[in-house]
Amino acid sequence: MGESLFLSVSGGLLGIGLTFPVAKAFAARVGTLFPIFTVSTTTVALAFGAAGLVGLAAGLFAAIGAKESIASALRDAP
Repeated sequence: MGESLFLSVSGGLLGIGLTFPVAKAFAARVGTLFPIFTVSTTTVALAFGAAGLVGLAAGLFAAIGAKESIASALRDAP
C-alpha cells in the first residue's frame, strides 16, 4: 500500500512540476488562440488529489487481491 501511494504521489509531483514549463511553452506557441492560459492552484490541488486517489485505489485493489501474507510469500519464494 505504501509503495503504491509513494509511486503515485511521486508521479503526481513530477507531473505537476512539469506542468508549468509545458504550459508556458504552450502559451508562447499558441498565445493568440488562447489569450488567457494559466494553471490555477485549484487545478494543481485536483491533480495531486487524483494522483493520491489512484495510488490508494491501486494499493487497496492489490491488498484485497492478495491471497497470502507478505511474510509467507517471501518465505516460500525460491
